[in-house]
Amino acid sequence: MSLKDLELKSLVSKIVAVEDEITMVDAINEEYLSEFLNHIDEIAREKNLKRNELPSLPDDGVGDEKEISLNNNMPEDIKKVYRQIVIKTHPDKNLDKTEEEREVLARLFERATKAFDETDILELLKICKELGIEGFEIGHNHLDLIKERVKQLNSELELVKKSSIYTWYNLDDDQRKTFIEDLVKSNYIPKT
Repeated sequence: MSLKDLELKSLVSKIVAVEDEITMVDAINEEYLSEFLNHIDEIAREKNLKRNELPSLPDDGVGDEKEISLNNNMPEDIKKVYRQIVIKTHPDKNLDKTEEEREVLARLFERATKAFDETDILELLKICKELGIEGFEIGHNHLDLIKERVKQLNSELELVKKSSIYTWYNLDDDQRKTFIEDLVKSNYIPKT
């Protein structure tokens, strides 16, 4: 096994590990959300405070258009596979299918589009397998893309770990109370 093969195997393992950790953190955030919000509400009631609602900004419509273009960072073999996935899954191409089949294909289309936009070639390979499309072999020409994906996932993981719920979850009971009180102080105002 060459050094490049070992590097590729290591990077794929890192992606899987980070994706698993993101899934775990998301599960913690989801499972403990109601408990976290109950603690906040309890402290706010004790202090006779209400949420400080910031005025919403008017929607100017800027950025609503989604530009459809192929990711220029992708090698041709990945672009080719992505096109095959789009042909099989695009909602306009599946009008003859049952409602259930269209829903499944639409979800695959959304996953593929997101994976392509995020240069997530491993997700594209998973979708190929689900659709029975012959994919591409991950090779040395994909190393830079995989390295970039590892960086993206690590950044995403760091953001998720900075969420209030995750921070609160990892504190002991006394620290949780102080954390909630500080959060309430910064986001609540006296009731009028």
